[in-house]
This record gives sequence, C-alpha cells and structure tokens, in this order.
Amino acid sequence: LVAAGCFYLLAPAGRQQGYLTQTLASVEILSPELAAVRAGASVVATRGGELTVRAAPGMFTGPGAYRSNWTGVQVQLDKDTSTVNFGNVPYNSLRQLYALGLKHDLGSIAGRLCLEGNSIKGDLTNKTSLDLRDCKLILGGQVIPVGAIPARGTVHVAEKLPAVSPPTDPRMLLNALGVGQDIRPDNPFFRERSMLNEIVNGDFRRLTGVQFIGWHDGPAGILTTAGRTNRGRDIGLMLVKQTIPLDAAGRFYLPAGLLKPRTGDFLMPGQSPSPENNAINDQKVNLVYDLDDAGISRNFQIAALDIQYAKGQFNLPVEIYNHRDGRWEQLPDGGKRIGSAELSRYLSHNQVWLKTSGESRGPYPAWPGLAVEGVVS
Repeated sequence: LVAAGCFYLLAPAGRQQGYLTQTLASVEILSPELAAVRAGASVVATRGGELTVRAAPGMFTGPGAYRSNWTGVQVQLDKDTSTVNFGNVPYNSLRQLYALGLKHDLGSIAGRLCLEGNSIKGDLTNKTSLDLRDCKLILGGQVIPVGAIPARGTVHVAEKLPAVSPPTDPRMLLNALGVGQDIRPDNPFFRERSMLNEIVNGDFRRLTGVQFIGWHDGPAGILTTAGRTNRGRDIGLMLVKQTIPLDAAGRFYLPAGLLKPRTGDFLMPGQSPSPENNAINDQKVNLVYDLDDAGISRNFQIAALDIQYAKGQFNLPVEIYNHRDGRWEQLPDGGKRIGSAELSRYLSHNQVWLKTSGESRGPYPAWPGLAVEGVVS
C-alpha cells in the first residue's frame, strides 16, 4: 500500500491531474479593434485517452507536426469555430497544434513618436489588458529598450540616434534584441529566440517604419482543452508587435535601415512592366528605396541622403541610378553621401534606385542602408 501510494504521488499523472499546455502566440496589432494572431501549442495529456482542443471564435486550429502514429485525428468546423479531436492518445504523450486568425478588441499601443534632430521622442501608452515586459522599439537596425509597460501604463521615449549606422544583418539584430546567440533548448531565452527568429528573418525584412515589440507571460486565450478531465494549465507566452506612427519636427535625421528596399522592377508611377524592367537584370538585383515608406505623416523636404554599408561588404560594386543623365553610376566602396546639389540626379518621385550583384557577404546578408536628412515644411 505504501509503495502504491508513493508511485501515485511521484508519477507525472499524480502531480499533473489535467493537461499541460504551452502556447506561443505572435500577435500583430493592426488597430485597437483588430489583431492578427499566429500561434503554436503543445499539449501533454498526462492521463491519455480522448483529447479535444477548441479554438476561440474567429480562430482556426489544426494538428501540427502530424505523425503517422497519431490515430483518430479529426478537424471539425462549425460556423466561426474549429475543433481538433485526438483519439486514443497514449498516457503522458504530447500533441501539437497550430492556430491562426483574428482577435477583436485587444486594444493597442497608443501614441506617436517624433523625430527631432538626431533624436526620437514621444509617449507610448499600453491600452491593452496585457502587462508587457522587455519592450523595445526597432528602427531599422537600431534597438531602443523601453522596459516594462503594465496594462494602461505609459512610458516616455527619448533616445539619441547615431549619425552613422550601417544596416545590421538578422543575427546582429537578434543579439541586439537580447535573446542570446543560440537557439538550443538550454538557452534561457529559447522560446523568445525561436519566435523572433522567424519574424526577423521574415516579417522584419519587409516591414517599414518603427516597430514595437513586447512580451506577455500568459496564455493568449485562443485554445481550450477538454477530455477525460477539464483541468489543465497553459504556460503561455505572447509576442505583441505593432507599427508606431512617426512624425517629424524641424530638421530631422532618419537612420539607415529604417527604410527597407523593395526588390523588383524599376517602375515610375503610371509605368507598365516591360522587358527592360526585369527584377534580375544581368544577374544584378534591383533595390527600390521609397521615402514614403518611412510613414512620416507631415510634409517634409529632403536635405541630404546617405547610402551606408561597410567597406568590403559586397563582392562587386553597388550602382546607383542617375535619373537626370539616364545612366548607372558605381558607388564608392562603403557608400556615398548625396548633398542637396545632387539630389535631382538620384532622387525621383521620392525613390532611390540601387543595383547590386546579389546580397552581401556572409551567412546573414544585408542590403545597403539609406539614411535621410530632412526638414519639415
């Protein structure tokens, strides 16, 4: 009897009576009323048997990392809800799922940031119900720590930007975000690194403007489990991200890396694609820097442009298009500063065109960065 009691108390099923769930959710706030959610969940069924996972309204869920030995898996759709049923789950085994969809009325990070000289300033208010930790602002390759912002809390931002800042590669950006260099499970920031790795190598290479990120320790409230017991615990982690509106006052400086180049055709407004506008021309990659992508709400005039990259970063020269003379020109190794007298040559319809022979050297390539000096009109 004593041995049986010890076995019951020490066994995982004795310590965990229900389900143990870990949900990692990436939440992109689109507006105070709407947020896009992508999540992955792992559920440990300590007692086995039937396992049912139901998604919140507006979300879709399905089995992830499907294995051939998972028998009796069914996905049911009912109006705006979805359910995954796992049958005959072995004792103390794990099942994985994914979920995606829209979450309503989450709130947002309210406020605006303003460029003044070589500084960025402003107040941000957390108008969600989530307590956020390790919040940061990403301006191209620059990372500004903001700290913790409790629900309904406000933080003041006042940061001086460096005059010269060549664009960072994804590895450098991940290190600047403070999640370590390894993605191994013994990394204390393993979960954060895994979630940011996908974003930095994907979304952030396309997103423009100032990006806010913050972490919330807790479930996202998008999945519920049921089966032989309704008891359970969700060890959740949420990554909250949002684009912050940007203003400018007086003379301002836009650091390199904030404007992400678009790779593709060189097309003037109203121009149709043609064979000479191919994205890959003579094995060279076209880069289009559009100053309107900075998202600065006020009208401003350009005072100077500064193309920045490290010397020797590219195997072959980088070229810039001279709109006035209609020809390509080779840039000096390490970039070029374009003053007001030369702007009419290289800036047309708020666009700068570059051409490179592929990405930069190394396993973590980066495109040249474009810094902008402007004056609000």
